[in-house]
Amino acid sequence: MRYATPRPPRAHLIAAAESYAKVDDFADACYRYYYYQDDVAHKRLITLIKDRLTKYYLSHIPAKYHHSTT
Repeated sequence: MRYATPRPPRAHLIAAAESYAKVDDFADACYRYYYYQDDVAHKRLITLIKDRLTKYYLSHIPAKYHHSTT
């Protein structure tokens, strides 16, 4: 007799668990915006993306290439 092997959890279940457990603010905002179309989560998601871009990517660009957007 063959037993069914357990399937890995689906992506949305993982996202829900991370959101509920507050593992990562970014994961929480993504989950809430994607599944609930929450405007507050959308604003937070945009802010988190901007912060991540600034922190991780733009910090490696030399200052002579920085341009003011205002």
